[in-house]
Amino acid sequence: MRTQNTNVRLVPLWLLLLLTLLAISTPSHAEFHRQFQLEGQRLVLANLLGKVEITATDGNEFVIEAFVRGKDASEEMLQFETEEDARESHFVLRYPVDRHHDYVYPPMGKRSTSQFRYGPDHDGNHSFLRQLFGGNGEKITVRGTGKGLEIWADLKIGVPSGKKCEIYLGCGGINAMDLSADLSLSTHSGQITANGMKGKLDTESGSGRIEISAVEGEVEVDTGSGSVVASDIDGELSIDTGSGSLRLRSVKGAKVEADTGSGSISAEDLQCEDLSLETGSGSVDGKNLNCEEVEIGTGSGSIDLKGVGTDSAEIETGSGNIKLQLDRMGSGVFTLEAGSGRIEFTLPARASARIAAESSSGTVRIEREGVTVEKKDKHSVQILVGGGEAQVSLETGSGGISIR
Repeated sequence: MRTQNTNVRLVPLWLLLLLTLLAISTPSHAEFHRQFQLEGQRLVLANLLGKVEITATDGNEFVIEAFVRGKDASEEMLQFETEEDARESHFVLRYPVDRHHDYVYPPMGKRSTSQFRYGPDHDGNHSFLRQLFGGNGEKITVRGTGKGLEIWADLKIGVPSGKKCEIYLGCGGINAMDLSADLSLSTHSGQITANGMKGKLDTESGSGRIEISAVEGEVEVDTGSGSVVASDIDGELSIDTGSGSLRLRSVKGAKVEADTGSGSISAEDLQCEDLSLETGSGSVDGKNLNCEEVEIGTGSGSIDLKGVGTDSAEIETGSGNIKLQLDRMGSGVFTLEAGSGRIEFTLPARASARIAAESSSGTVRIEREGVTVEKKDKHSVQILVGGGEAQVSLETGSGGISIR
C-alpha cells in the first residue's frame, strides 16, 4: 500500500487564542457623532434618552451635536428627523420603539426605573410633550441596568441670541447656561439646571430636582416630585411641585408664587408686589421679605418669618406655631390663624394697628408698652396701637398668643 505525504501548516496556539480574544472583545456597536444646523426663530426638539447641554452660539442658526452612545448604538437603531423653515425647526430622534419597548440607560443608576409613553410623530399643534409622555405612543420602560436596548443620545445645542428653544426629553438631565433666549425645558425623569440666562424660562420635570440661578426674566417651574432651588431671579417667579422642598433666595419680581404638596419652604431676600407661599405639609421659614401683600399657608407645620415689610398679610397653619416679626407695617388687613399652635406677633417700632387676639384654650399676653387695652379676658384681648390704621386678627384653637 502506497502512502501519500501532505504538508499541513498548523496554526500556532497563541495565534488562535489571540483571534478568539479579539472576536470576543471587539464591540458589535459603533458609537457615533452627528452635527446639524437648523434655521428658524424657534427650535422644537424631542429625544427619548440622554443628557442635554444648552449654550449660546454665534450666528443665526441653531447648532445641534448628537453623541449616540451605548453598547447597542448604531446608525440602524437611531434616526434623525429634521424639518425646518424660516419660522421654526423641528428635530426628533426616532428610536425603534415599534420593536423595542425596554431600554437601558446606565446614567440613571442601577436601581432606577422609569415608564412612560413615547410617540415622536407631531400633530398640527406640535404637541411633542403629549406624545412623548401621553397615551398615544408605545409604553416604554427605562432601567439603569438589566434587559433592554442600550442606546441613548447626548445632545449639545447652541442657541442664537434672542431665539426660542423647546426641549422634550424622556429620561436624562438638562443643563442650560449663559445665553439670552426663551427656553422651555421638559423631562419626564431627570434634573434641570439653568444658570446665567436672560429671557423667559419654563421648566418641567416629572421627577427630578430643578435648580435655577442668575436669571433675568419670567420663570415658571413645575415638577411632580423633586426639590426646587431658585436664586438671583429678576422677574416673576412661579413654582409648583407635587412633593419636594422649595428654596428661594434673592428674588425680585412683581409676583412670586411657590406651592408644594408636601415639603418645607425657605425664602430669603424677596422683593415683590404679591408673595404667595403654600405647602400641604411642611414648615415655612422666611427672612427679609419686602412685599405689598403676603399670603403664606401650610396644612401642618410651623411658620417663622423675620424682617417682613408688607401692607397686608394672611398667614395660616392647620397645626403648628406662627412667628411673625414685622419691620414695616402698612394699613391693610393682617390675619394670623393656627388650628393648634402658639402665635408670636411682633410689631415694628412705629406701628398703627387695632388688634383682636383670641385663643380657645390658651392665654393672651401683651408684651408691648404704650398700647391701649380696649377689652381683655383670659383668652382674648382687643388693643389699640397708635392710630389703629391696620386691622389685625390673631386666632388659635389651642396655644398661647404673645403680642410684642
